[in-house]
Amino acid sequence: MTEPTPLALGWYLGFVRRYLFLIADCALLGTIITVGVLLISPHSYRGTADVVLTVPPLIVGDVDPSERPMSIDTDAQLAGSAAVLQAAAERTGFPGGAEALGESLQLTARPNAYALRVRVSSDDRAKAMAAAEAICEELLTVREKALATRLESQRVLLGQQAELISAQLATPLFISDREQLEDQLADLQVSLAELEAQTPYPGFVTGPASGSRGGRPGLQVTLASGTMLGALVGIGLAALIESVRSARREERRRRALPVRFRTGWAAPNGTGPG
Repeated sequence: MTEPTPLALGWYLGFVRRYLFLIADCALLGTIITVGVLLISPHSYRGTADVVLTVPPLIVGDVDPSERPMSIDTDAQLAGSAAVLQAAAERTGFPGGAEALGESLQLTARPNAYALRVRVSSDDRAKAMAAAEAICEELLTVREKALATRLESQRVLLGQQAELISAQLATPLFISDREQLEDQLADLQVSLAELEAQTPYPGFVTGPASGSRGGRPGLQVTLASGTMLGALVGIGLAALIESVRSARREERRRRALPVRFRTGWAAPNGTGPG
């Protein structure tokens, strides 16, 4: 009698039926161990803060108002930059510093409202809230400096162009050329006046950060993983037991055969193999 091939579907179904209770017990044990680990693990809290950003002003050199050099994606990258995270971590004393703060940071951009939602996870609720709010405030600080630098560079550029045209107007010119330069100078002066009226106001934090109730992130996924791992261990044990049992059955079958079949010698009278 030969063993059924392991490649047959019936063999797998029979294997599962024979060791169903073992696999189920291991899966249950994996679930129990996972629950125990989760119960002794610390709770995780999430601090959330919202910041509304001002739309960058359209200045000379911008081709299209819809293609601003500083977009909401740029601000999201700025919020997760090393400069902002380092300043926020030092300000709040976040455990693990800027690196841990970056790993626990989650940003959600809302382009229509030109706003960012900042979420920080931590086992300390107060730290999570403080860090989320600090990131918003540090983002506004860095953004204000960037806007101020951008406006100032444009003022300098337009001022230099106005001085150049004024110098040209001080020289003898044809009437047509003078009128053209005067029009250009008038346009530059209007642009300069508009730039002077613009301020590098970066935006504002909508309010104090809020904190979520304590929980364990990924609870369902962790439980499912523990159950699956236990089931895999059970399948491994079942395969090991099945292998040992098959080896023992083969050994008993081999011992039950006549001597001439086991040794390969055909006759008991001392002659060689047939």
